[in-house]
Amino acid sequence: LIIFLTVSASGFYLMKKLDLLYPNNRLNLSEDSISSLVEKVYILCTASPREQDRSQCLREQVGIFTSKYGLVTAEVILGSLISKKDLVKGCHVLAHEIGYAAYKKNPKGFWVGLKIANSDTCGAGTPHGLVESYLVDHPEVELNNEFIEKVCLNDDPYKQGSCTHLVGHLF
Repeated sequence: LIIFLTVSASGFYLMKKLDLLYPNNRLNLSEDSISSLVEKVYILCTASPREQDRSQCLREQVGIFTSKYGLVTAEVILGSLISKKDLVKGCHVLAHEIGYAAYKKNPKGFWVGLKIANSDTCGAGTPHGLVESYLVDHPEVELNNEFIEKVCLNDDPYKQGSCTHLVGHLF
């Protein structure tokens, strides 16, 4: 029994470290589960009468969802939260939180994250958060044409333009 528990715990830890339990590149929850989570967040975050507290609550919850379920699922949850107009006033900053949390969860997955992040959601906030996190983590990186081309290389002209726009803000 002790060997089984040790092996199981080691396997779970390894899967978690390798990002195999909740990979970023697929949806990890059913539509019903997402709807249920959105309602819980709505109740939790609307409990405060202060706009600042509601916004902070949303940012924290989006970070938690990203860490727990991955980038793709967090973007879908955010898409559902956007329908709560009395709670979500703007989603670009919330999408940044997805990028921050996804990078924190798996810094080695940065390049994959950039490819799978939905640039059509919330003014491309998710890739913006990813790039910001990467640059904070890598101060040795120079913001030059080579970096911009590498980060922004994309077949989708919208994604490429959005990325170039982001990098412009960083200068």
